[in-house]
Amino acid sequence: PTPPETGFRPEPDFPPSPPGTPDAALQAQIKEWLQISLKSGITFNSELKNKKTIGNPAFLDQVSKQEGINECGTNYPPELFDPTAYRPEQYMEALEMEAMRRQQKRALSSKSRTKVDFVRPHSSSALKNAAAAASLAATAISHKAANGADPAPAKRGKWDQ
Repeated sequence: PTPPETGFRPEPDFPPSPPGTPDAALQAQIKEWLQISLKSGITFNSELKNKKTIGNPAFLDQVSKQEGINECGTNYPPELFDPTAYRPEQYMEALEMEAMRRQQKRALSSKSRTKVDFVRPHSSSALKNAAAAASLAATAISHKAANGADPAPAKRGKWDQ
C-alpha cells in the first residue's frame, strides 16, 4: 500500500559507512554521553551552548585560523556555487566606498547649486501688499525715466548697507 500524501516523509538517503572499524575509545565516549543524556536530560548541544568559550565572538576566528577553515567557503561544488567567483567590486568594502563616493559627489553638487526660496503669501492682504509694492517700484522707475532724476531717496535702515 502507498502511504497517504499528507504527512509523508521520504526515507533519508544516508551515505554508505566509511571503510574500517570505528575507534573504540571514541565509541566508548559517545556511549557515555548517551547514557548521561538519557539519565539526566543534559544534551551535548545544551552543554556546548553553556560554555563561555563558545560564546566568545573571537572563537570563530581562532578556530578558523587553527583548522585552516575558509569562513566564506562552501560544501557545494564550484559548479553549483563558488563564493570566490565574485568580482572585487561586489564585496562589502567596495560597495561602501562607492556609496561614500556617491554621497560626497551629491554633497558637492548641492553646494554648487543656487538656492531659490519660494514664498507663498499666507493671506490675500499679503498678496495685495506685494502688488502695491510692485506698482510703487514701477511708478518710481517711470518717474525716473521721465524726469531723469531720482525720486526722493528712501530712508535707509541699519540693515541696509
